Amino acid sequence: MDSFYTVAKVDLEPEYPHSTDWPKVIAYSYKKNSFLLTEGKGYGFKGVVITELEARDPTWNHLFSELNAHWILDRLSSSPFINEDDCVQSITSKHGSLEILKS
Repeated sequence: MDSFYTVAKVDLEPEYPHSTDWPKVIAYSYKKNSFLLTEGKGYGFKGVVITELEARDPTWNHLFSELNAHWILDRLSSSPFINEDDCVQSITSKHGSLEILKS
């Protein structure tokens, strides 16, 4: 099972139990150097795991913009994490806490 650290999460429709659009989540796996992207909940839930290179494709730009999460791609480009602790510290400093998702 892989661990993904939540980079960004927004739910604009918390009262709907089966939304196809919200919540949206972006999570990052240091070990796999990949992203877990999810949208929706209940019957509307969908998700995908993509590589860092795929995450930079314009296809995903809207999601990273909606969640104000381009910072993680910028960080990976300019100063890649030196180890998993560095990754955790960076995400925690951005959010104040750490949520781990398992896939």
